[in-house]
Amino acid sequence: MATPALRRSFFAFHVTLGLVLLVFSVKTALDALSPAAGHLPHVAALIGTIEAVGAVLFLFPRTLRTGGALLLLSIGVALLLHGLGGQFRGDLLIYAAGTWFVMVHGPAWPTRGITPGTGMRAAALAALALFGVSAAACRPTADVAAAEQQLLARDRHWAAAAAGGNADSIVSYWDDSARILMAGAPTVIGRSAARQMVAGLLATPGFKIGWTPAGARVAASGDLGYTWGTNSVTLPDPAGHPVTTVARYITVWRKSADGQWRCLEDMSTPGPEAPAGASH
Repeated sequence: MATPALRRSFFAFHVTLGLVLLVFSVKTALDALSPAAGHLPHVAALIGTIEAVGAVLFLFPRTLRTGGALLLLSIGVALLLHGLGGQFRGDLLIYAAGTWFVMVHGPAWPTRGITPGTGMRAAALAALALFGVSAAACRPTADVAAAEQQLLARDRHWAAAAAGGNADSIVSYWDDSARILMAGAPTVIGRSAARQMVAGLLATPGFKIGWTPAGARVAASGDLGYTWGTNSVTLPDPAGHPVTTVARYITVWRKSADGQWRCLEDMSTPGPEAPAGASH
């Protein structure tokens, strides 16, 4: 027979696990609805909502197993999606193991053998744990200064790749849904269209491109930012003479599931002394 101390510990574990999963699931759903949401925001919002409902049901004896099943389902889908993106989430496995453990052993609400006041003490401990986890979940964890240096280096690497003239390398820096806006030219949308544009430019005799990143800014979330600087593009005029255009640019970046920064918006505007502009 379980001792009162063991029952108290199990009660605290059950409630804390349920509340922690509830906090993180609500945060997942809210983050998915933010403007800085990554790929598949609607899927993330759905997973977070299912997990939140499961966490609530998980806290009550009559619906514990139903809630646990929803939690395991949402955690399993999240593990799969992170795995497809090249990420291993050991914390999700721990949450799944804890949920399964509680489901097997049944509800943790105090019954016989527990002295008065035990439930309140255990609930207080769980509330303290929830407060700590909530604070950690809501506090920005990204090192913004380091992320800005990383993003600036990424833009510089892109410039070096462009100088190398390899189309595949150049195009790899754009996001699948990237938009490229050049003065006086139609908007180029998507990586496939960007590849056609790059291939055409590289095949143009005398074409040259280069840019110098001047700075970077990254959001507190650490997954969205922008860089800016100056660029120059050399193309032949109708008579075949090379003409160099100097411009200013700003690029908006998002960190992909694989941890790499990729360009979402690539915009260029003519410099004060230039009659036309070009994107990089």
